[in-house]
Amino acid sequence: MFELFKKEIEEEILLSDQLWEDIKSSVDVFTVHKGDYLLRRTEICHYGYFINEGSFMHTYINEEGKEFVVSFHVDEVYRYMTSPQSFFTGHPSEFEIVALEDSQVIAFHKITLNKLSDKYPDFHKYYHQVTAGGLLYLYRFSTMKLSSSSVNFLKLIYREYPMFLMRIPDKYIAEFMGISVEWFSKIKKKFLKGE
Repeated sequence: MFELFKKEIEEEILLSDQLWEDIKSSVDVFTVHKGDYLLRRTEICHYGYFINEGSFMHTYINEEGKEFVVSFHVDEVYRYMTSPQSFFTGHPSEFEIVALEDSQVIAFHKITLNKLSDKYPDFHKYYHQVTAGGLLYLYRFSTMKLSSSSVNFLKLIYREYPMFLMRIPDKYIAEFMGISVEWFSKIKKKFLKGE
């Protein structure tokens, strides 16, 4: 269960036995079923999550009640997620996190992350790298969407994130792109035919 998580950490820092034992004893591991919420709007996000297996989407609901897909997290792409606005400010989340598949996560409470960071300089470095990497991932993906036509964005997804097309339902990718499912299906079919 912890093999992937341990490997990810060991790729970045020297993981002592004591640090690893402290990490394992500090986390919660649980399953989130497809369609269930890991976080709802107005809840305070106290956790950082490592996706051991599965996929999620972040959504935003505006004042009129319209839902917008903001980002995706798939275990094959970027395994770390949280609701940054809530996690760092302690204010209620403006976003929701929904499981797109039955998923298994490892959850770190913010207090635990801070304690481990204070006790272990290498973990402090790792924690900040993960945080910066997560924000960079979110901004990069949003920028790709905003700066590309629908067809070019689909090409980018196909080239850089092909697992999204295999594991995320078309309707959510279409919502993220701001187009109808019908239009998405049309350009996807055209693209896959090589036209």
